[in-house]
Amino acid sequence: MKATLKTICIINFLLFHSLTFAAAQSYHVTQKGAGYQNGKSLKNAWSVEDFNSSANWSTIDDTSKIDPGDSVYFYGTISKQIEPQGSGTSNNYITLDGDSSIVTIPANSLDGTSGSINIENKSYIKIKNFTIDGKTQPSNALSGRAGIWIEGYQNQPSQYIVVDHCTIYNHSGGIKAYDNAHYITVKNSYVHEVRSNCFGATVYHGSWGSVSNMTIGGSPEHANEFKNCGYNSDPKRAGSSPDIELSVCHDSIISYNETYATLPNHGMGGIMIQESKRILIEYNTVHGHYAVNNRGGIVVKEDSPHRTNDDIIIRFNHVYDELQEGKPQAWGKEKAGIHAGSDVHNIYIYGNYVHDTHWGIRLMENFSGPDGRNNENFYVFSNIVANTEEQGIALNGSKDAFINVYLFNNTIYRSSYSSKFVTSIEKTSIANRGMSASQLQNIYIKNNVIFNSRPSKTDYLGIFWLVDKDTFIDYNHHYHANGTPTVYYKNSLCTQCSWLSSDRPVEYGKNDTWGDPLLINPEKSNFRIESSSSPLVDSGIKMGTGVIAKIVIQGRPYPVRWDAALDPHNTDWLSVPPKVSVLYQNDFGSWEKGAYVYSNGTIRSLSRPKNLHIQY
Repeated sequence: MKATLKTICIINFLLFHSLTFAAAQSYHVTQKGAGYQNGKSLKNAWSVEDFNSSANWSTIDDTSKIDPGDSVYFYGTISKQIEPQGSGTSNNYITLDGDSSIVTIPANSLDGTSGSINIENKSYIKIKNFTIDGKTQPSNALSGRAGIWIEGYQNQPSQYIVVDHCTIYNHSGGIKAYDNAHYITVKNSYVHEVRSNCFGATVYHGSWGSVSNMTIGGSPEHANEFKNCGYNSDPKRAGSSPDIELSVCHDSIISYNETYATLPNHGMGGIMIQESKRILIEYNTVHGHYAVNNRGGIVVKEDSPHRTNDDIIIRFNHVYDELQEGKPQAWGKEKAGIHAGSDVHNIYIYGNYVHDTHWGIRLMENFSGPDGRNNENFYVFSNIVANTEEQGIALNGSKDAFINVYLFNNTIYRSSYSSKFVTSIEKTSIANRGMSASQLQNIYIKNNVIFNSRPSKTDYLGIFWLVDKDTFIDYNHHYHANGTPTVYYKNSLCTQCSWLSSDRPVEYGKNDTWGDPLLINPEKSNFRIESSSSPLVDSGIKMGTGVIAKIVIQGRPYPVRWDAALDPHNTDWLSVPPKVSVLYQNDFGSWEKGAYVYSNGTIRSLSRPKNLHIQY
């Protein structure tokens, strides 16, 4: 009897807790409401004011109020701000579905910093299928407004908010996460023609808590499209807002998104990270940002003397068409496909394809000049950099130090191609500019393929390096179809030396090679190794084994391996998002030079096993 009673009590306990929010209700909302206005059906819909009333929200299961696990459907034209008054729970999100509605609140009519859908200190809410027309041209939009605004207060965070399949346009901004906000997911959404960011996250009240654990995109099936953000009335200057911007954030992922500009008043930049830590940027397609203010395709920087950028991974992105010249609507200056600098520590830039940009990959000190802080631990490898107006890879600065910089296994094609930008000798493939020996500590430049550099000149300069202290340059491959490639080192006896000159500093380029690299079709953007006869095969030096670092982001480790290289068979840069596959150099015996492994479809060689014993 006792056992039976105990069993009944357990069953009742389980049933009670499983049913607490099991009876999920559906509610219906129109602009003015209808019928009995109890929200039970479209004929008896709540008004938006009813939805925004705390009297219609509950924290426990209530068949007449919105509570965890319930869904709310919106219909028709909504011209009042939507403001949830309650939160869901971890197992019972509240879902707001705007599939049968359009939200048309003029952006400038919103009060202060807020949104057409306004989430303040609320959690576990899904916002899906909304179309939000801010009814305001970006040229007239006021700052601080957004299509969807997510904000936490002191000791009252907003967290676990999902934005799915939403379209936002003609607004001040797209989606904003502000102050104490965490675990924000944005997927399958389209934001275009807005004055500021398509997605922006920042901290205003620093003591209230950072913004963290955001996922923008996250997988191929959850890609977002961000277009024509960052407006300025001067057609040659976009506003100060890139498409995606994280400022003072941590543990966040930006992946599988397409960000671009097609209009002359837009296009400040693609992705910008400021004063943030543990950020993963991968599989994005970034292109077409032309304005003078443009920071470039992907930018990591900081402006505060008290904050740094640490543990940033930028990999497998396709960045292109970020030019100073070349198109009628292009007015930009000094921008790079990928830019990192100003007190940045532990950054890993690998497996990207950057082409048709002003610079390819640029590492530099603070935008506004030296600030006395150092950049440490830069790893730039297995990237393809092609058709750049200036250097393919550049270090730039006058005072700040660069410590532990590894530039290896990059394929660099047609850098400094524009005759307008090769009047100075340093316009080349790999260079440092304005730097002294005291600034550079432990610089490694190895296994890079440098070919057809400065095609509009007759001196085919591949590497220009002003100092040689703590710099190790060797095992690079040089080629130019029209003549002998050259290099320049500060302490060499000739102004420019042929790649094999004896006048180079001792040990510089001792193991360099020269000749046609035998790539399949570089003019058609195919940089794969054509055959085993390529001088790139087995001619590189092993840079390391194991992992360089293991960055933990959102609780998941992301190991960065020394020998990661592009897979020639399964990588497709033409798809959006790009499909990038990686093979590992150490699986193939000796290393190749350049970004691609030559595998011929199979693992070429493995070490012979030792100490085998046959058991009988």
